[in-house]
Amino acid sequence: MMKRNRYIDIGLGIFLAGVRFRVKMERYKYGFGIRARHMIDLTLNASQKMFVEIWLDSIGMKYQATYSKKNDIQKILGAIENYKEALTDKKGLRKVLWLIDNPIPYTGVADANDFERWVTAWDAENEGL
Repeated sequence: MMKRNRYIDIGLGIFLAGVRFRVKMERYKYGFGIRARHMIDLTLNASQKMFVEIWLDSIGMKYQATYSKKNDIQKILGAIENYKEALTDKKGLRKVLWLIDNPIPYTGVADANDFERWVTAWDAENEGL
């Protein structure tokens, strides 16, 4: 029988291969009328899920098919920091990280020109993907 740390390693590997990072733009009634949501999705079969649950437990998290809470996303990003090169979905991760580093401007401190610059930068970032 394999040791528990092997199960953790297997779970991490399955996670890195199966995770999908996504940014969802939504209409919003406040601010500039748009908000961005970061999401992490997992679509796994029962065997894969078992191993990923062991890995998630090792970092103090529970399995969810989709993670959208900021704290959950930050915790996962921190846990995989040293394994980014092994990810299957590098493009999705790049979008999420860009959006974390470059949030949509707040209307209280930004104007329409700031928002236009942000949109131009977002579009340029996505063209490169």
